[in-house]
Amino acid sequence: MDQKTVALLANPAPGSHIVYSSSSDERVASAIAHYATSGLEQGEAVILIITDSHRKAVLDLLKAEAYNVERLESNGQLVFLDAAALLAEFTIDGMPDSELFKNIIDRTIKKAGRDSGTGRSRGVRAFGEMVSLLWNGEPTAALGLEKLWNEVIEHHQIPLLCTYSLNCIPSEIACLHSHSFAA
Repeated sequence: MDQKTVALLANPAPGSHIVYSSSSDERVASAIAHYATSGLEQGEAVILIITDSHRKAVLDLLKAEAYNVERLESNGQLVFLDAAALLAEFTIDGMPDSELFKNIIDRTIKKAGRDSGTGRSRGVRAFGEMVSLLWNGEPTAALGLEKLWNEVIEHHQIPLLCTYSLNCIPSEIACLHSHSFAA
């Protein structure tokens, strides 16, 4: 990653919607891990809505940097959600249902934003690859979900990182994000 991407992933502005595209799973996992560890270091909660393959890679990177993943998960600072399973919870007839999506995500953000041990509020950042799962077979649903994410991140003023396993970012995706990078 270039320095601009590294800096943006480390300190995204509230309400920013970042897309990172790469055909390399290693680069994608590295970007997710950098985004997550930067948030954890700043005391933020990190919500990772992630596929199984990226979850394993990110867990390995977190553990290699000596993060106590179990402790972070138990206090709610690090939240792993299965992207495919969560997507199934709010998809009706192949399209994301706005009300279901917002209820699930709002609840998740609010819970992560409160330290379960101290009760104090903390910042939240999220990563999601549900849209990437939809892109190849259901591009209309994928674009609809990106628009729903924009509403959620604007309402909660949290940053969101998305990744796509593509060599370049299609313009219809890029225009729904505040920042886009390809590696």
